[in-house]
Amino acid sequence: METLSPIRIAYAEDHTIVRKGVIALLESLGGIVVDIEAENGKELISKIEMTGQLPDVCVLDIDMPVMNGFETLIYLKKKWPEIKTLVLTLYHEDLYIIKMIRNGANGYLVKRCSPHEIKKALQSICNNGYYYSEVAN
Repeated sequence: METLSPIRIAYAEDHTIVRKGVIALLESLGGIVVDIEAENGKELISKIEMTGQLPDVCVLDIDMPVMNGFETLIYLKKKWPEIKTLVLTLYHEDLYIIKMIRNGANGYLVKRCSPHEIKKALQSICNNGYYYSEVAN
């Protein structure tokens, strides 16, 4: 089920080419707008605070300098408990998945997923509050 208004995203990823590529890909799918992009969690939080408006979903990488995905997720959930998050990472080890879910991640995907699965995950998180691929099962 597609939402009527676009899903508004804040995305933290330290690799510029990956971040720009994922943003272009997501926006090309339609129904998704990336309002905030950041190189790390600290920059993401700062940009959210500056806009004064929460995104529908924060997409987080795990391995980032300054403030990694674990630290960012914990901060986001403490400051804005209602915020929804999708982890998009290279890591598919159980320890990472469990730690992120326990800290409040609404979804977890590995970067080898398809573009349509990312869109499906974002829609599910907005509509149902969660999405976990077969990696998290």
